[in-house]
Amino acid sequence: MPDFLFTADSPTGKRKTQTILAANSQAAQTELESRGWTSIVLHTDDAGAIASSAVAKMYPELTEKITPSHRLESRGLSDFQFFLFVTKNFYIKAPWFAVALIILLVMNIAFGFHNSIIYIGAALGLSMPLIFAACITLFGTARKFNRLVEAYAWGRWQEVLDRIISLRGKVPESELSIRQACALAGMGKLDEARTEWSKFENHPELPRWMFLTQLGDIFQTAGLYDESLKCHAEAYDEDKDNPTMKLDYAMALLTAERDLELAQRLIDEAKQQYLSDLLSMFLPYIDGLVALNSRKYDLAVELFESARKNILPLAAGEPLTALMVDTIQAYMAIALAKSGQTQRAMEEARAPRVRLQARNSVRLLKQLNDAVGVG
Repeated sequence: MPDFLFTADSPTGKRKTQTILAANSQAAQTELESRGWTSIVLHTDDAGAIASSAVAKMYPELTEKITPSHRLESRGLSDFQFFLFVTKNFYIKAPWFAVALIILLVMNIAFGFHNSIIYIGAALGLSMPLIFAACITLFGTARKFNRLVEAYAWGRWQEVLDRIISLRGKVPESELSIRQACALAGMGKLDEARTEWSKFENHPELPRWMFLTQLGDIFQTAGLYDESLKCHAEAYDEDKDNPTMKLDYAMALLTAERDLELAQRLIDEAKQQYLSDLLSMFLPYIDGLVALNSRKYDLAVELFESARKNILPLAAGEPLTALMVDTIQAYMAIALAKSGQTQRAMEEARAPRVRLQARNSVRLLKQLNDAVGVG
């Protein structure tokens, strides 16, 4: 079963961050409540839990050493922040190491030994955590994969394909396959993309809804938006009780400007369910799309601003979140233009336009240019 990360007040009243195995996010929340946990915050939705469980199965000895608290703390960190995070935790876990070296240095000076070997050894010893942290940041699998996703988020498709090679066997194959398939689709090789991703169509550890959702991403990358919408509709049909699927299908409808009534119903239903903190952060964005489709442009601007503020802190270390920030900003520029705030719309459109052009996001780029003008 998938592994869900959560923070809650334990039955003893202590606030803790832990994990729980459950069939889905709703079952995880219900199980925790039945055990007496309160003020529960889920940090992973169903898709995120499946991905983290796949990593855990590949590296059980590694994941056992990473505490749930560390998983939460490291979320959204830039490379430099990650470097500081690893360094700090090394010293916290082995404070005796640094203390022993400092005592050795003090004794060397106090007793007048001035032994250069001790100075050099102590300096090397004290710098080891920095070297260790730098190596993990520059060459660790997690950061390498993050750089692959960064290339994906900017539509650097050949770089995506190149980076996949060194990550084979180190990252769950499904994670690499969907990036490869999207890259191929972005390069105009849709048949190759579908062949690549079809390997996971009946994979025992990949739910049908997840396969279809990501197939939709492949079609969207290829600019086949109607085909993408069909995939999201099929994914929702596979698991209609899943709030992630409800919100995903609602967003697909709203971005395609289709069936606003159905999209609103799906959103309302999802809001009545248990949502992860990340999904909750995106709710103003989804509501903003509803407002934009309903021509309530001032409200749309307000909601898009709220969504951007919610997720911006995570964008430095999560390329897909940074992509979403630009997407939200593009829609905000459209809403601003339609509300008559032309100058501000032009300013807000600059950054996302670069991203949309890089990814060849034809539909949204056309909407942006039609509303704001070609930059």
